Amino acid sequence: MSFGLKSLFATTLVTLALVTGTVHADPGYKTYFNHLDRAWAVGSIELFRPLTYRNGELLAFSGKFSEVTYAKHGRVSTVFLIDELKSGRTESRFKTEVAIYAPIGVLPQYTYWRENLPKTPHHTVLGGSRNIFTGDEVPKVRAVTESYVAGMKAKMPRKAELKMKAVVGALHSGIPRLRADAAQYLFHSGTQHKFMTDETDKRLRAFITDDSASDEKAGDDRRTVIDAAGKWNMERTAPALERLVAADGDLSGAALEALERLGKPRSGAQLLKLAAAKSVSVRVYVAGERAERAEELKAWDETKALVSSDAPVEIRQAAAAGLGRSGDAKAVALLATALDRGDAASRVAAAGLASIGSSAAVEALKYAVLKGPREARGGAVIGLSEVRECTACIEFLDEQFENHPDDDVRQLIRAVTLRPAKKH
Repeated sequence: MSFGLKSLFATTLVTLALVTGTVHADPGYKTYFNHLDRAWAVGSIELFRPLTYRNGELLAFSGKFSEVTYAKHGRVSTVFLIDELKSGRTESRFKTEVAIYAPIGVLPQYTYWRENLPKTPHHTVLGGSRNIFTGDEVPKVRAVTESYVAGMKAKMPRKAELKMKAVVGALHSGIPRLRADAAQYLFHSGTQHKFMTDETDKRLRAFITDDSASDEKAGDDRRTVIDAAGKWNMERTAPALERLVAADGDLSGAALEALERLGKPRSGAQLLKLAAAKSVSVRVYVAGERAERAEELKAWDETKALVSSDAPVEIRQAAAAGLGRSGDAKAVALLATALDRGDAASRVAAAGLASIGSSAAVEALKYAVLKGPREARGGAVIGLSEVRECTACIEFLDEQFENHPDDDVRQLIRAVTLRPAKKH
């Protein structure tokens, strides 16, 4: 696959994913709190000079707990931490001169460990370096951990109440990676939020509206929590979300999306007023909503003008996505116009046409493969492969795999249809 095709394929897929919302960590991603659930012990550890094995590739650090926050099987006092230097790493993640605070797990007794290390239980830091805390971080993470492990020991509903207290507390910890894990935990936590106390719920709302954190990832974490509020129907966050909308800032669009999921959509008149917002995030939301509801709001002319305009591409992307969600036959011509522009909005327009899936939509996609600019061709190929129950689409892609003059298009068809390469 050529560099150009790799770029085309990657940017097409990423754009289509992004237009529907923030990309969140995979559900299989383990947060600090998930690691606490399976930890052997958690606490502060003083490490001694390591023993080396396999010509220095394996380092074994003896250590002692100076404080134990949690132990799964009663009292613990010592640890034998293993660090395997691989993937070009030459320095250990552990420093003997600095005490660490971390969740510890017991390594399985694989043959490799048995043959190369002393016959004693071997330990690891669950989650790796990300979950090693030192210095001023320790009191903050310990407080969060104490609340969470108290929940681990309790019965429902107290269990969920204490765990939620800890997770929301981590949002305010001032430790960016712990805050990020708390946000992701909430996004994948299901309905545990129903057990939040009034005080925990108040702190969650405060985090949503607090823009004081200066690190570059703070906004991403707030966006994740806002998305979680909508996803899990956290009704008590609505006042905080409304304040965000009124602030007309970077996260106001996300707040509008969450409020819609909470059963508080904006009326046509409200959307029209919001169209004059300063923030792109709000105008993105409005463009998508008015396009999706173009028939109801009598907004076809406005949406047609928007997809042909010089508006920021993310706004035109949102309009194209909304047209696709509408499923309306009138949207096809507008999406074909957006597709033919040959920019990032074209890729979203192709997805919208594929979603509608009518004969007119399919013809627009075929035309883009044959005559469209580069961005349009790539999106159209992927779009045709996604149209449901479309034998004609597959037959067309088969034909273009054999005959299209652009090698990148042929290779993209091969990639999306999982066929062997063809030599030309």
